[in-house]
Amino acid sequence: MALIDTSFMLTDPDFTDNFTLVKRGVSVNSLGETVLSVTSSAVVTGVVQSGDTDDLVLAPTGATLSDIITVYYRGELSVERINGYSDVIIWKGRRYTVQDIVGDWNNWGQGFTKVLCVLEQITNG
Repeated sequence: MALIDTSFMLTDPDFTDNFTLVKRGVSVNSLGETVLSVTSSAVVTGVVQSGDTDDLVLAPTGATLSDIITVYYRGELSVERINGYSDVIIWKGRRYTVQDIVGDWNNWGQGFTKVLCVLEQITNG
């Protein structure tokens, strides 16, 4: 287990950035219908880094390189793969879906979560 606490860097204003956190979840109402619940936080602070953009995304319109960011956030973020709804981070006017939670980050900064986020695709609906 790591013994280095890097939380002082993860809260340093030289490294942090502001973003909006949208917590999404699914519940069932009294009629047995699935209901999407959305809670948007004002502005939260974390460390946002540009991720590896070498991941190829295959779509019906063709193949594109995905836009990925890595976020270090003091708190909990979730990936709801079963219901298809993950938390969303809005950073610099763009919506990123939490794609993956990187394990064991708590060894390096107590209470922090490291996640990989993918830019949401615009859909016509």
